[in-house]
Amino acid sequence: NFSDTVSEFDTLSVVINETGKAATAVNSTEASDISMFSEGAGTITDPFKIKDVTTLAQLARRVNNGWGFKGMHFILDTDLDLSGWDSGDHCGWKPIGFFALPNRPFKGVFDGNQKIISGLTINRPEESGLGLFGCTEYAEIKNLGLFNVNIKGDDYLGGLAGRASRDTISNCYVTGQVEGLGCIGGLTGLTTGYINNSYAKVDVNGTDEVGGLAGVVAGPYIPAGRSLYGFVNYSFATGKVSGTNNFVGGLVGSADNGSITNSMAANLSINGEGDFFNRFIGGGYAKVFNNYMNAEMLVNGSIVN
Repeated sequence: NFSDTVSEFDTLSVVINETGKAATAVNSTEASDISMFSEGAGTITDPFKIKDVTTLAQLARRVNNGWGFKGMHFILDTDLDLSGWDSGDHCGWKPIGFFALPNRPFKGVFDGNQKIISGLTINRPEESGLGLFGCTEYAEIKNLGLFNVNIKGDDYLGGLAGRASRDTISNCYVTGQVEGLGCIGGLTGLTTGYINNSYAKVDVNGTDEVGGLAGVVAGPYIPAGRSLYGFVNYSFATGKVSGTNNFVGGLVGSADNGSITNSMAANLSINGEGDFFNRFIGGGYAKVFNNYMNAEMLVNGSIVN
């Protein structure tokens, strides 16, 4: 039950207070590729309804073929079970959004409607950008629970999103396990956007830039005249985090500017073999305020002050 699960925020005195976001204009070329949605118009007041796994997979295929659905709204109409789902290549779920050159990101608004997607399984050890969403850009993902994910890949891995660029993620959670190489987190691999009121109860295993919530939080800075923002607020991570190299953290593996506030690393343990590992942020730089760490967390087998 989604409402029962998010009540764990109460134990950390986190108040869920989601705000709305104005819809943007719909690209007319993308409007021609929406016939697979039997209900809804894709607007903020009448979103496209995801009623089954097949429709969710169709959304993934459309995005991976180049339809970003910018400004369009989707809502999950029911709980979904992805256990045993295969995209035809015996590797499990094929993420929504393709992380390669060129990227094919999801750019719309996805409202989980306080529903749960369970059993997400991905076994693609040579692929990057894996999660329910592989690659997103200026997207909004909210009110979604992912229960018992099992993801194995290369880099840019997260239960919810592998690479989240300038997104807003709010009121979401993930449980399960994620395993790969670099830039790996329980919720997102890389985020240059906003994470609010979200958490991950995920065992995360990798090499570099490994975090319980996010592998890398980056921004704000201005490459080529465009600002990137990495903000984490009222969020937490539990579970075990392990990395065989640098930048391993209970909440975030590596921070490149950005801001982390009102959040907690509640992990049972972290293990790091490189030069940069820590209970909260493995390494880097971020503005931090009013954050907490589990006083009994084991770091390489020992409690540290």
